[in-house]
Amino acid sequence: DPSTVFTTWHQSTIQNPEWKRRRELLSRLTAANVSWQNWDRGGFSDGTMEMRKLLRSTAILLNLHQSNWHHTAEEFRILPAILCGVVVISEVVPYWEQLPWSKYVVWTTNERFVDTVKRVQSNYTEIFNAFFGSKSNLPQTLRAMWRNSTSQLEHVLRTSIERY
Repeated sequence: DPSTVFTTWHQSTIQNPEWKRRRELLSRLTAANVSWQNWDRGGFSDGTMEMRKLLRSTAILLNLHQSNWHHTAEEFRILPAILCGVVVISEVVPYWEQLPWSKYVVWTTNERFVDTVKRVQSNYTEIFNAFFGSKSNLPQTLRAMWRNSTSQLEHVLRTSIERY
């Protein structure tokens, strides 16, 4: 159900007075009458069955940098969500266009986050189908990522063995 959006932010990144970005976004969402819920990841580790169960019952996941000096894509948060069919709305990061899975994330800025959430909620079915439907290239993208990772690992192992 896309009417409630979810986050998986550790409570400390919301409550810490020095890191107010996430807290401010949640306030802006509330003021715009957008329902949200936070699942604190501190209660379970990434990749667990519990995490997959939660993601499979999520329609939209938000990913906002915890501070002005954090600018990573947080693949540990985004990729599991994509693999579970969750539409992720993420704050832009440097070189986001270079990420092989970038076409399967709705990218936005902190300033436009609330408007983007509302747009995604209004167009959820179309966006979901574009990302995960029968005409999506996501399976091919994931296979290419797997092949590339396997090839790189084989190269590293071969090079390491040859040195010794």
